[in-house]
Amino acid sequence: MNLSSAVRVCLLAAACHIAAEAANQVLLRYLDIGDQASARSLTTDKTGNLFTISAVTDISGRTLTRVIKMDANGRPLASFDFGATFNTAAAADSHGNLVIVGSANRNGFPLASQPFALITDTAAFVMMLDTQLHGIVFSKLLSAPANANAVALDVAGNIYVAGDTTAADFPPHP
Repeated sequence: MNLSSAVRVCLLAAACHIAAEAANQVLLRYLDIGDQASARSLTTDKTGNLFTISAVTDISGRTLTRVIKMDANGRPLASFDFGATFNTAAAADSHGNLVIVGSANRNGFPLASQPFALITDTAAFVMMLDTQLHGIVFSKLLSAPANANAVALDVAGNIYVAGDTTAADFPPHP
């Protein structure tokens, strides 16, 4: 990992953890995401577990998105890799499932259901991983061209996605 990525991961991890610690304490943890990796997003669940999302390059040279779940003490609990994406953001729901949004090409993206229309361009996506990162609860490519780069969840479990370049046929749902 280059020094810039390592510093970003440490700084982002510290920023996420500051709210959970007393005002006069800061806990820093180093997360080794690999030599060919770049941090993309961080979030926590209600029990204090930390989820990191990174772009990594495997030994074959393929770029993947890697999600790592760590406990409040920084010990890795689980990880999950899937096809390359970019502009990722994440939030954990009240059950500890992880919702990830971002932008992806159809090629290599793990679809749990077919897209609304044929995706030939970059498309926004929404994906939910189970709490233990064992599998995909759901994944959906939205309209293209579109980019998703922020996500929020409400107490009812509704998912709110923000982005730019939204296509005219974006499928709104109540």
